[in-house]
Amino acid sequence: MGVSITKRSHPSHVVMSAEAYQQLMTLAELEDRLLGQQAQSALNQSQMVGVEEFTLAMQRLANGEA
Repeated sequence: MGVSITKRSHPSHVVMSAEAYQQLMTLAELEDRLLGQQAQSALNQSQMVGVEEFTLAMQRLANGEA
């Protein structure tokens, strides 16, 4: 398994083995799955607020109130 990178100021190609490519794709899929789980967790922990409450919260943040 290997990856070859040429010394160019603007490399446009990378040559890698099929094994390296498959590992890279597996890592990308795992990363996507983890990000999806984190987004779902954040959604599950969030709550809906009304327009007034949201607007007041934004005004407090804009005024430096936390």
